[in-house]
Amino acid sequence: MVLIGVGVIALTTVYGTVFWLRPFWLLKLGDGVIEAIANLPQVGTALSGVLKTLVPLKYHPRVLDAWVEQHWQDAKAGFLKLDTVKDRQIHIPLSVRLDGTASNQLSSKDLSPTFQQKTAVLLITGEGGAGKTSLTCQIALWGLEKCFVAHRLLPVLIETELDDRRTLLEAIGGQLKALINQQDDIPPDLLQKLLQHRRILVIVDHLSEMSETTRQQVTPELAGFPAKALTVTSRLEEPLGKVPKTVLKPLQIEANRLWPFMSAYLKSIHKQDLFVDDEYSDACDRLRRIAGERSITVLLARLYIDHMIQEREGAGGILPDSVPKLMLSYLNRLNQNIDSSQKRDDLEVQRDAQIVAWECLRHTYRPTLVKKEDAIAALKHQEATDDAKARLDYLGHRLQVLQSPEPKDKIRIILDPLAEYLAAIIKRQCHWRVTAMPLAVCHRA
Repeated sequence: MVLIGVGVIALTTVYGTVFWLRPFWLLKLGDGVIEAIANLPQVGTALSGVLKTLVPLKYHPRVLDAWVEQHWQDAKAGFLKLDTVKDRQIHIPLSVRLDGTASNQLSSKDLSPTFQQKTAVLLITGEGGAGKTSLTCQIALWGLEKCFVAHRLLPVLIETELDDRRTLLEAIGGQLKALINQQDDIPPDLLQKLLQHRRILVIVDHLSEMSETTRQQVTPELAGFPAKALTVTSRLEEPLGKVPKTVLKPLQIEANRLWPFMSAYLKSIHKQDLFVDDEYSDACDRLRRIAGERSITVLLARLYIDHMIQEREGAGGILPDSVPKLMLSYLNRLNQNIDSSQKRDDLEVQRDAQIVAWECLRHTYRPTLVKKEDAIAALKHQEATDDAKARLDYLGHRLQVLQSPEPKDKIRIILDPLAEYLAAIIKRQCHWRVTAMPLAVCHRA
């Protein structure tokens, strides 16, 4: 009896010391080891009870935090390397509407109450090009830096379609494994505990453009839904099972706010010395005329400013005077960076991009993923003697205007507004028959 008492004290002391000083070590214990020892016939009732009491401490929040601290810097580095995040490294604070209340600038403190909930659901909604994904990337970095709660949130970005063979939980595990650059899979029990205790921020990007099969897996109202910290971006005000959620809507740039935005953007990319105040004013006036004196999205403003920069730095060209021309001009500028020996004609690139864009929109009139084979078939209708696959690869690999998420059998235009305007151009041209494109392409449109 005395030996059992000594054993209880010794075991409790050792386990408690490890728990407080080296909590990460508890994860090294093999699953079921303590339970197996506790059930041995020679183990006393008191000692067995203590052993079983210690089992839940393996996934105590303190232990989970130790695991996160071990991996968060790798996770941050991996997150910043994602193409979606790299394309949005420049973040200019914008006006937003948070649960119906307008704010000139969102801060992490505004979202702290959301992420302090036992189940945190944040819906970021708005039109294409409004800056939803850019805002999401900023929120993810805030979570990594403990700006919301006392612990870090590791961001996991879900952009790919899900199905019976690729569930949301499997996608989360695979993405987290890649982020922290770990060879072995994350143990299922550990992954579930990290999700349940909000140590992982699951981000589902562009949900409104995903298939119904994928949408059916984003069900935070179900008790078994894995993510207890969820951020969704969508063009629609998704009901999300009518669970309590925070709704964040980035607002367009008002006409009288173009100058401050332009100044902040140029300063962030160290190009402010290219222009003087009068040129700021003239540029804002031209951009307002293009938009018809209405508010405009962040994307359109940035495309126009980038065009101004290239023109000032010697790239030449004329500033576009309409939104469709701005989109085509954007394609032309991307094409200018290709070596002349491998560069395709600007008009051919525009035509191919318009065909692929329409293929991405023609079923739902919303930018969606399309099978590569269907995009290639659409391009073949344009010119049967040409290599349609090479033309698609040119748009994707050379110009980087296409995105091809795993398992790489589908593609989409990387910017939704670009897809919409390109598709609208080809649709209008085919309707009025003012194009040299074969009739077969117009029939597809």
